[in-house]
Parts: sequence; structure tokens; C-alpha cells
Amino acid sequence: MPEASEISFTDAFPTLLTSESSLADLNSRLTKAIPMERFRPNIVVRGSAPFDEDSWSCLRAGEAVFHASAACLRCVITTTDQRTGKRDGVEPLRTLGIYRRAADHSGVMFGQYLVHSGAGTLRVDDVLSVQTR
Repeated sequence: MPEASEISFTDAFPTLLTSESSLADLNSRLTKAIPMERFRPNIVVRGSAPFDEDSWSCLRAGEAVFHASAACLRCVITTTDQRTGKRDGVEPLRTLGIYRRAADHSGVMFGQYLVHSGAGTLRVDDVLSVQTR
């Protein structure tokens, strides 16, 4: 991974990865399911176990290589319904706080921040393979 990389127009890292199974796991614990859009990911994977993405270190899709940087600590924006612009209670943060709290208790986690090395193209339905854990 490059030592110094510049990013623009992002909150913290250039790419956020989540998985369909992690959202399904979360939704199974909620009284009202929430859509993936609440988490604003760039990449959503399918076919993995819930929260398996927490253990991934390096990923590849063709020539595109991604390195996991950090777990994404979620903010209050995840409680806002993007269609209405209104806050929709305290979920999913309350439920994530029960089983997805960061080890240092700094927040609740959902998704992994990634940085890419080199150039490459990523398309919808590309196969993303875990290179290292």
C-alpha cells in the first residue's frame, strides 16, 4: 500500500465495502429492516458470511487491488431515511451497539474502509477475491 495517498471528496477513505450477508444479519435483529443505502457503500459483496469482511486484508478484482484500512465507525446519518430526509429513530445504531461495538468502545462498526493501489477498473458483478486475511 502506498505510504502517502491523496484523496478528495470523501469522509475518511476513498472506498467503503459492505456485504449483503452483514446487512441481512443486522436486519434479522431489527423490528424494521433498513436498506443498504443507509450505509452509503461503494462496494457491496455477496456470497460471504456475515461480517467476514472484517477479516479481509487484501482484495482483488481483475487489476484493481484494494487494501483494508479500518472498520467503518458509523455515525447518526445511518438513522436518517434518505427518501424522506427524516431521522428514523435510533436504529441501526442501538442494535449495532449490542454486537458490533469497536474494541476501544469508540463507536459501532459496519463495513470496511479500503484504499486501492495502482490503477484498475471495477464493474458491477465483478468477482472480488480475498487475497489475504
